[in-house]
Amino acid sequence: MPDNIVPDIYFDRFDILVDAVGVTISLALSGPPLNGQAPITQTKALFRTSLENWKAMMMTGKKQLKAHEQQHNVKVQLPKALMDGLGLSEDQW
Repeated sequence: MPDNIVPDIYFDRFDILVDAVGVTISLALSGPPLNGQAPITQTKALFRTSLENWKAMMMTGKKQLKAHEQQHNVKVQLPKALMDGLGLSEDQW
């Protein structure tokens, strides 16, 4: 891919691997379920970064999303099943 092209990627799945020296984030898109089986996912992008950069990204993203919720008087909701599956709770927000 030429350096001057910025990919525009939609994803509905992600995986985050943290190790001693950095973070790898995998973004994927799931296809339709076939014959009652789980959908096949296709990796669309891999991002690698330092732990420090990832922390800065997460803190900035949280700040921006909270500002959006406040400015527009909305609350971005996540399904309980998703929260449970990720081991998260609303009080962590």
